Amino acid sequence: MTVGVFCDLDGNLIYSGRRVANPEGLVIAQANAGVPKAWMTPTAARGLQEIRERAVFVPTTTRSLEQYQRVSLPGGADQVAIIANGARLIIDGVEDSEWAQARLDPSWGASPAATVIGTFDRVLGEASWYAKSENYDSIISVSANPGQPFPDAALETVTDIATDHGYTVYLRGNKASVFPSHITKEAAAEEIRTRLGLTRTIAAGDFHHDTGIMTWADDAIQPAHGVAAPGIRQTRAHGVEAGEEIVDAFLAFLNASQ
Repeated sequence: MTVGVFCDLDGNLIYSGRRVANPEGLVIAQANAGVPKAWMTPTAARGLQEIRERAVFVPTTTRSLEQYQRVSLPGGADQVAIIANGARLIIDGVEDSEWAQARLDPSWGASPAATVIGTFDRVLGEASWYAKSENYDSIISVSANPGQPFPDAALETVTDIATDHGYTVYLRGNKASVFPSHITKEAAAEEIRTRLGLTRTIAAGDFHHDTGIMTWADDAIQPAHGVAAPGIRQTRAHGVEAGEEIVDAFLAFLNASQ
């Protein structure tokens, strides 16, 4: 039996400085130019190494490829990964360029990112709150100026524009993430399940766009500090300690499946 473990990174397995009050004693999971930026607990790190020895571990992130490559998890380079919410796949340690190119096919009904960004700039460009819109591997980020909230009326406008162009919007803080509606983590996970012959699956995530893959999987868990997905169990702990509970849940699932 081959088990697939699909885990979102940020806010699930690894935690950035804004969620880590004191990083002393934690394992560094990301460093930019030698400066630590994200951590996990030693217990979670040890558990992850065991998971990678016993199962197909699949980091499942909305990070762009460039952002993902900054992460360094215990156990070496990932052989399989879902990146940019499913816009890009790594299989056997190599990016599947055909998969990425196929996600851009106009037959999906999503406009090119440049077209959508151009519309956002034209409609929102004069608003005092509006900072910029950027494309990260097919995901568009619409940002408010630092310290300013994302206005409710603006969210409605962004959602209307996105829907017209075949995109879906998720708001987090003062930034809206705009995803092509056909690009989902669960679609990428199903592709991996089929290719690798996975027989059992478990997933973890902490935000609205993770609900699909958690529902798709045979089992799932979400951190208590995340956006609750209906019917999915939650950790008891918040913050970096929740990562330990997520890893423990993965190991328990492995023990029950193998």
